[in-house]
Amino acid sequence: LHTISFPSTNGWQDWVTFNDFPKIHLESGNRKLRFFFKKTPFNLNWILFEEFEGTVLGMEKNDIRLKVYPNPTSEKITVESDFITNDIITYKLMDSNGRVFATRNKLYRSKIYEEILLNGINKGLFFLVIYEGNDLLEIRKIIKSN
Repeated sequence: LHTISFPSTNGWQDWVTFNDFPKIHLESGNRKLRFFFKKTPFNLNWILFEEFEGTVLGMEKNDIRLKVYPNPTSEKITVESDFITNDIITYKLMDSNGRVFATRNKLYRSKIYEEILLNGINKGLFFLVIYEGNDLLEIRKIIKSN
């Protein structure tokens, strides 16, 4: 999940090009992108998607090895990684409407290990959004079963 805000252009004939957006890593394969517009009217002329080969969030893609298990799950999810950072890791568990069900911030001195309990959360599809400092590290789909 990622949010981008645009300033008003003062009318439908005022064209403005926006760029310098944060890089978003998508695994290979077919993907659905959903756009949610909070204010109308608006005019979306075109969007350009480019393949990006390089560093993501200051590290090589291959160096981010987060294990999130079990999935599907009924009680808890566990996040593990040998990745070591000097920044705070933030976890947000949210649904497709952006409602946050759990948030946790932690500074790790060694490898990452975190258990997130899912008590009191109904079954469904959720997203575990993981940040390193202010940078988006990864988003994982989580299926909560009974």
